Amino acid sequence: MGSKAKKLFLIFALLVLILVIASFVNVVAGTFASENTGFTTDPTGNETTAMVSVIFIILAIVYGIFTNRVGVKTAPATVVGVILIALTLVFALNFGLALSRTTWIILIGAYIVIASLVPVWILLQPRDYLSSYLLYAMMAVALFGIIFSAFAGTAEFQLPAFTGWNTSVGTLFPALFITVACGACSGFHSLIATGTTSKQLDNESHLKPIGYGSMLIESALAIIALIAVGMVFDKYTAGDFGSPAVAFSSGIATMFGAETTSVYGVVYALLTLAVSVFALTSLDTGTRLSRFMFSELFLKEGEATWKDAKGIRKFLAFPLTGTLIMVVIGCVLGGLSLSAIWGLFGAANQLLAGIALMAVAAWLGNIGKNNKMFFIPMIFMLIATLTSLIITIVKKIKLVAAASAAWGDWFQLILAAAMVVLAIILVIQGIQTFSAQIKNKKEQKAEA
Repeated sequence: MGSKAKKLFLIFALLVLILVIASFVNVVAGTFASENTGFTTDPTGNETTAMVSVIFIILAIVYGIFTNRVGVKTAPATVVGVILIALTLVFALNFGLALSRTTWIILIGAYIVIASLVPVWILLQPRDYLSSYLLYAMMAVALFGIIFSAFAGTAEFQLPAFTGWNTSVGTLFPALFITVACGACSGFHSLIATGTTSKQLDNESHLKPIGYGSMLIESALAIIALIAVGMVFDKYTAGDFGSPAVAFSSGIATMFGAETTSVYGVVYALLTLAVSVFALTSLDTGTRLSRFMFSELFLKEGEATWKDAKGIRKFLAFPLTGTLIMVVIGCVLGGLSLSAIWGLFGAANQLLAGIALMAVAAWLGNIGKNNKMFFIPMIFMLIATLTSLIITIVKKIKLVAAASAAWGDWFQLILAAAMVVLAIILVIQGIQTFSAQIKNKKEQKAEA
């Protein structure tokens, strides 16, 4: 689609990654936050989760060193790693780490700066690998709880029935298609797939089972999450939970017993840990991707790394520069309420998915391959997301006109407007690319 489209896509992707960082900083900090300070011997669920998560990072580093540098085989290292995670959970149920939400935002920011700069084998890869066992354990526990509570007759699904076109977050279209911001179609996942996943595959034939299998697992997890929140929906809407992750963990734990029971505490800690670990994974991976893209934004054609750039471009392309800028902006925005971020993130993420589909379709067209299967989902995603962003812009303009807009409203207005403009320009570039491809095909047929 050309170098101009490439630069615009990088800018758009960076705006989305700012929202990714802000959203998950908010979620993780809300999952760890405590009213106490220091180490506690009678920890709350948040304090237990914080302690386990910190130790889990250390375990991942040790695992990475032993498997990648010492030469320990994967199988025995995995067994030891899983046992240590279980022992860590037992330890954290008795000794927690208590810090304020603001302190956690600062510490999380420092962590993702470091995690995004160190080689993948030291932290990102081993932590992702070990966390997969937490995911499977969490899903197994959740599935058992759902079946057990259903047959025992203790389950109480509190979610209200579908009552019409209008919902609490807007009309069903486009709200549904930007609220469900992952699964089979996700802009952030398109960046992950190209930026990190593809570089860790042993064989290209592994792409389909990994990509499609991941979406199946995520869809199953989505259904579990819906059931979990349905169990505690009244408390959730009343604001009893600090974050959606806490509501999810509480919903599953409720299936095993009352809040005062020990089994509730163990299940709650396990599930909250699994959620926070994957939120941290999204954070350090998203920050790593933003570092790549921020640096690439300031490189000219033929310049491979920041060392090849000159003057101010060399400073801006330096890995630490982009990382710090993205993390500081993301952490500051992470201090907003999640509702002020998530709706915009959903629309931005799915709009990125539409643009990613357009880029793939353009590439396939350029190399003479069939790209028709991409056009329907691409057009649908672009229409749904642009509609959502325009609705957001209109709402925020009304607040500004009424002199009742907070700085969070201004942030949403400016970012939404910027993304709409960038998307429209990219769509125009895409139409021009597809038109040129159709013209070339006609000319080739005429010559034949």
